[in-house]
Amino acid sequence: MHGALLARRVEFDQDHFTADVEGTFEGATESTLLLKKIHVTYHLRIPPGQRDATERAVRVHARACPAHESLKNAIEITWSAEIEEY
Repeated sequence: MHGALLARRVEFDQDHFTADVEGTFEGATESTLLLKKIHVTYHLRIPPGQRDATERAVRVHARACPAHESLKNAIEITWSAEIEEY
């Protein structure tokens, strides 16, 4: 996500750039649960006037994210963003 914001020249408050990650487990083998879904909620603070570029970065960042590309065929990955202008 960081790279997608930088590519669009979005200025953001790095001290308030956080993410919450929630995993959903289903079923089980004899020794472990299986991770089936991951949802990431980004929390961003941006200057006024950069919301459109920020929302686009949120929409397209996954295709350049190594973690997403590595896991996308095995685990459902979704994301959203809470964007605050300062």
